[in-house]
Amino acid sequence: MKTAVEWLVEKLAENGILHSSDIEQAKEMEENLAEQFAEFSILCDRSEMNPIKFKDWLEQYDKKTI
Repeated sequence: MKTAVEWLVEKLAENGILHSSDIEQAKEMEENLAEQFAEFSILCDRSEMNPIKFKDWLEQYDKKTI
């Protein structure tokens, strides 16, 4: 999975122009990931497990192992 920044840069390279809709989609992507990580962290806490760092979670998210 690409980060929102990577996605936005790719869009810029494809289009050569920065569209406000691209910016909004990037913001939504980041917000979605933040919410998913928060939910994961809450579940870890409720299960008395130590949550992992966002970077590590994101790598596992990319691998679809979470």
